[in-house]
Amino acid sequence: ISLGLVGSEMCIRDRRAAFPEAEVYVSDGIPKKIGLDNYHILNQMDTSLWQDDFEIIHMPNVPLFCETVFLHKHTQSLIVTDLVQNFDEQKSPNIKVALMTFIMQLIGFKGLCLAPPLKWGFTIKDKRAFGDFIAGIKKWNFDKIIVAHGDIVVSDAKNSFSKLVSRFSH
Repeated sequence: ISLGLVGSEMCIRDRRAAFPEAEVYVSDGIPKKIGLDNYHILNQMDTSLWQDDFEIIHMPNVPLFCETVFLHKHTQSLIVTDLVQNFDEQKSPNIKVALMTFIMQLIGFKGLCLAPPLKWGFTIKDKRAFGDFIAGIKKWNFDKIIVAHGDIVVSDAKNSFSKLVSRFSH
């Protein structure tokens, strides 16, 4: 069993408690943030064992922001944690999600958007490498975006992603 694709402290701790025998795969900044032990760093491991199911690309050197993005080939799903977020204006029955959506909307993040550090651009140190990262994702064939923050994007996902990241194209 693999936990994979979890980004927040609560998600990792909850899933580890529920599945103590599972392997944990995280981006390299996570263990320091939450004091994690017994884990695998995604961008430091051989991910070829997943090659039949996933395409994988790692975000290049963006200080304070680290992400691995996946394409699940069989479902044509782009899977992200923080890169893309979708703060829909609909009310969520989950109080944590509703509060996060409200706060994000107050600071200007409504609907489909990039993560705040990327939208503001101050964390991207190597714009060319980041542009290559985005270009790699745009080559993938996906029709939905599964996000950790907000609602899954099921309508016009690839075109919406392309518009969202257009300023990073070179």
